[in-house]
Amino acid sequence: MGGSRRLDFLKAYRKARSWDCSPVSAAFRALRFALFGDSGRFRTHHGMRISRIVRMDEG
Repeated sequence: MGGSRRLDFLKAYRKARSWDCSPVSAAFRALRFALFGDSGRFRTHHGMRISRIVRMDEG
């Protein structure tokens, strides 16, 4: 992974973990976010919410 993708991965992983997502699920969603710019929908907040992390390109 390039430098910016590594930072994207860490940012998404930390965000998902802060939403009480499991470590394995957070890592998978962070990888998807780093590669494609979209984590897809996943359960957060102890299964009470469905969330998504999306890269917003400036421009």
